[in-house]
Amino acid sequence: MKKIVQFTYTDSAKKELKKFQSKQKEIIESIIKNKKYIHGDNFIEITGSDIQDMEELIKISDTNKKNKLIMRKIIISIYLLVGFSMFSIGIFYDYIVEEILNNPIRSMLVLTGFIMIMVSSIFAQIFQESFKKEEGDKDGIDIRN
Repeated sequence: MKKIVQFTYTDSAKKELKKFQSKQKEIIESIIKNKKYIHGDNFIEITGSDIQDMEELIKISDTNKKNKLIMRKIIISIYLLVGFSMFSIGIFYDYIVEEILNNPIRSMLVLTGFIMIMVSSIFAQIFQESFKKEEGDKDGIDIRN
């Protein structure tokens, strides 16, 4: 059985809540005005259906939850890359040591290229996650102005 929790708003909280609701109302009116306004009309009627449409459009989300999920995906990608690297080095260890001793310039080029691949893979994952987040934000309206 769920425990019922009562909320008590302080005077400053009530004031801020009214500001927040006022901002939401302005956003809703702006969107509906863009959809329904006909040049020459003095008023726009807002219906219950319009409010329901706005309810689907305006979403308040917990950004901490999204950020944690994105960070977990990035960390998993880093672990994957590092694990694959360690596996590859382990298999080709003798060859790698021989190349470092016999041909240091070539080894430095290979190592630099490998590091660039690792770094670019990590940044590609970060940018892909941020792009997905931006695309997701386009579905709703960002209330944080």
